[in-house]
Amino acid sequence: MAKDMLFGELRHRMKNLLAVTQSIARHTTTNGRTAKQFRDDFLGRFGALVEAQNLALSKSPCWQSSSNGFSRSTGHPLDCQTGRV
Repeated sequence: MAKDMLFGELRHRMKNLLAVTQSIARHTTTNGRTAKQFRDDFLGRFGALVEAQNLALSKSPCWQSSSNGFSRSTGHPLDCQTGRV
């Protein structure tokens, strides 16, 4: 029973991750770009998603505080009150 529940949760999370990946690909423009430029832009956006996930799952309050993790890794400040960049 617990194993089935965990597997269902894993399946749900994988579907969400794949949907986000598809969205990133769709929102990375292709007009007037080479395949290399598209790849680099896509991987940059995907890397930002991975970094945001790592920071969101960190154990420190406010994603390691705006002066540490998030703003240092992205170059954008994070408002700890609102969670907005």
